Order: sequence, then structure tokens, then C-alpha cells
Amino acid sequence: MSLNSDYKKKHKPLKEGVGRYHQGYYVPKLHPEKCVTLGENVYRSDWERRLMDWFDRSPSVVRWGPEPISVPYLNPIANFNYCVSHGLDPKNPRYWKKMNYNIDFWAEMVDTNNVVTKYFIEVKPYAQTIEPKAPKDGAKVADYKKYNEQMKTYLVNQQKWLAMEQFCEEHGCKFMKVTEHTLKKLGLL
Repeated sequence: MSLNSDYKKKHKPLKEGVGRYHQGYYVPKLHPEKCVTLGENVYRSDWERRLMDWFDRSPSVVRWGPEPISVPYLNPIANFNYCVSHGLDPKNPRYWKKMNYNIDFWAEMVDTNNVVTKYFIEVKPYAQTIEPKAPKDGAKVADYKKYNEQMKTYLVNQQKWLAMEQFCEEHGCKFMKVTEHTLKKLGLL
């Protein structure tokens, strides 16, 4: 586990109008004392911005912060490509490199029984949390390409989340995936 100050310095939000996602800096308005990373609250999507606003407003949130840590994981796609391009056996983990997974949020939340639980939270579209469906026989090449990209994203996410779940188990906290369904339940979409 490492603090992400170096990561945040290198990965500033994109300027307005650049890229597919709404990015920027969030400034807590109601309870800035709950945010542990004042001045470095980068959001990389509108969903993340909305969740930051909820953290600021919600009485159940004790403390929170964006992109708090990096957790090493094995990226199956990058490692396969690396091994193939260097003539190495992709099945041999000796050749695999670890990459860093930068989790979106950390939050301490209190429940109705006044029990505080620490969460690490990832914000993703629901479609990226489930295995994509293969195209039917005779589908267009574009459909197969789309499926391949979706499967790569799914496989990488599964490895990231496995590493995060192991980290949480070792450190007595919980891992939570927030999708558009979660945001709708919170009234944020």
C-alpha cells in the first residue's frame, strides 16, 4: 500500500472538452473536515463527482478521500502481450509484471448501530462488472472487435478487484463496486 500523491501529480484531470469523461477538482462545500485530501480531490467522471458530493452531504460518511492508495495486481492482457512480444511463455508467472491499481475512493461510514466500517470504492458502469456476451455466429467483424475489447476490460477489472478484495481482507475493511444502479438508489442519477 502506498499513498497516491505521486500518482495524483502525474495524472491531473483533463481540461474541459478534452476526452470522453467530465473531469476536474471537487471542493467539499458542507463538510470539508470529512475530506482527508483537501485540494487533491480529482474526479475522473461525472459519476465520481456526484459520489464526492454525496460523501460531503451524507451524515453516514465520517471521512473520505479520492484515490487514496495503489494496490499491485497482475494485468492478464498486458502480461500476455509482453510475453508474446518478447518470446516468453505467458503461462509462466515468473515473467509477469505487477501493475498498480488506483482505487477510486476510501470512505469510513457509520451504520444505524454506530458501527464504523472502512470501504474502498470503485466506480464503474455495470456493463464492466459482468462478463460480456459473445456475438452470435455470423456476426459482423465489428461485433467481435467490440466483444474482444469488452472482454479485455472485464478480465483486467476482475484481476484488479481480486487484488483489492485480498487487500481489504488483510486490512479489515470492505471493497464496494458502485455502478449506475447504486447511484440511482442514492438518488444521484
